[in-house]
Amino acid sequence: MVRELHKNGIEVIMQFYFPPEIRQLYMLDVIKHWVMEYHIDGVRISGFHIPFRLLAEEPVLRNTKIWCSYLPNEDFPVISNPIFKNFISDNGNYRNDIRRFLKGDEGLLSQALGYHRCNPKEHGVVNYLADYDGFTLYDCVSYERKHNEANGEDNRDGADVNFTWNCGVEGDTRKKSIMDLRMKQIKNALSFVFLSQGIPFIYSGDEFASSRKGNNNCYCQDNETGWVNWKDNQFSREILAYTQFLIRLRKEHPILHMKDELLVMDSKGCGCPDISYHGIEAWRPDFGHISRMIGIVLCGQYAPGEEDASFYIACNMHWESHKLALPKLSRDEKWVKISDTSLSVDALPQNEWENRQEEGDDHVVTADCRSISVYMSKKCKETKSGKKERRSPARSQGKKDKSKER
Repeated sequence: MVRELHKNGIEVIMQFYFPPEIRQLYMLDVIKHWVMEYHIDGVRISGFHIPFRLLAEEPVLRNTKIWCSYLPNEDFPVISNPIFKNFISDNGNYRNDIRRFLKGDEGLLSQALGYHRCNPKEHGVVNYLADYDGFTLYDCVSYERKHNEANGEDNRDGADVNFTWNCGVEGDTRKKSIMDLRMKQIKNALSFVFLSQGIPFIYSGDEFASSRKGNNNCYCQDNETGWVNWKDNQFSREILAYTQFLIRLRKEHPILHMKDELLVMDSKGCGCPDISYHGIEAWRPDFGHISRMIGIVLCGQYAPGEEDASFYIACNMHWESHKLALPKLSRDEKWVKISDTSLSVDALPQNEWENRQEEGDDHVVTADCRSISVYMSKKCKETKSGKKERRSPARSQGKKDKSKER
């Protein structure tokens, strides 16, 4: 099976739980056995007394992904592998804090930006908002309470505190305003995960809004409750299309997944920091306790290799629309909106970036309530009439300049 998955470009990461009575050397032997005999690509380890140092010093596991919920600070010098960051941990309390930020809780903007930028040199970090041991992403915007009655434990199992918001109605509803808000919130969640600098992780089925009807502990549900619900309706198709768009965007632009953590400073002396923050006025962000909106600029000049496009991410988790300032680009560049979580899937670019015609104002943009929109810098070139014509950066355009071939 592993061999066939590899033929189709799919890596295999096995999950292991080790109870307290298991010795560390036995843990190491088990993991080595699976790597050497079955050629799995990585392991996700949970349990007690994890042998971090033994795993780090084992040559057989040098190129094996090792994912733990945490990594001890004292072992960082040992497990550091500058060529291949094979040790991976959860990005702090990313799941709970970003869930709270997305539903509009106060005092979380600075923490959210820290999670967004986090990308340590010593090891990788995984960013996710839903996993097997909790709500699916759709249930995060549809239920505020767990509904585990079907598990036969009087709804006492599973986490009681989930930091979720049902958008006004608990569970299923046909009310259009509620469903539109849920779709926007799912897109916001996916946007934050894929636009964060760490490793994006989405739970199977979240890419098309699979639901477990509020059950956040499906360990005993080998039935329709625990299975992935392969829905095919307009709601799920739109979420799937938006997920595909985010994956393509992240793959095409290295500035969205840098090797090392961004420094929030102009380390190249090019006149712009690698990442910067903006508010109602450019270069003047509001990190106050009640602030729920921010503009994030990722400067494409810091991308490795060929210069990338720059990106402006307008993030507004307030329940009211707000204006955000756009920092100025060079004279031959212009901001162009390429996505907005408040727009339908038909408004997204499907094949060419040029499908989007809406341009950002030179000074300000309007961030819709509870939305994340993305603007990309595009070059302009002079036409014979003297007017400037928009064109995509070479990395996104993917076309040859026919004028140079003549």
